[in-house]
Amino acid sequence: RIEHWIPQSNSEHGKELELEYKNMLGVCYGFIYKIKKHCEDNRGNNPLTIKPTDINLINQIKYTKNGKICSDNTEINYDLHNTLNLNIETLKRNRLSVWEGIEEVLNIKSKNKEWSIQLLEKQLKKLEEKDSEGKYKEYSGIGIYFLRKRLKSSFIDQI
Repeated sequence: RIEHWIPQSNSEHGKELELEYKNMLGVCYGFIYKIKKHCEDNRGNNPLTIKPTDINLINQIKYTKNGKICSDNTEINYDLHNTLNLNIETLKRNRLSVWEGIEEVLNIKSKNKEWSIQLLEKQLKKLEEKDSEGKYKEYSGIGIYFLRKRLKSSFIDQI
């Protein structure tokens, strides 16, 4: 599905940006098991602060150990939790499952459950790579967040 960062219904710029490539985003269908709306289905025509192509905004996103997505930036946090409804239980469970899978791989590869900087960097690189279709792995954001956080603390510990 295609979504518009600035909604087509926006009276000021919506129509003129309707076919502008930079205003278009690929999005999920936003409806899990016909129970809970999220993403574009929940957003409707509400404006967004978060822009998925703006790395400075994306870097303000955090994750909790239970799979919740959030931000200290109140506008971004509102988008994540209310506008896009990204903290429904199914999405949180899916994120948590991905992180637990990454932890399991790290534990297996490290044998002593002490993750080396090299191992963390290798796993991070895998998550940051796009596949042959130019897509990131589903729910990769939580893994990238926690691996970067762990790497940052590992570097600080070495100082």
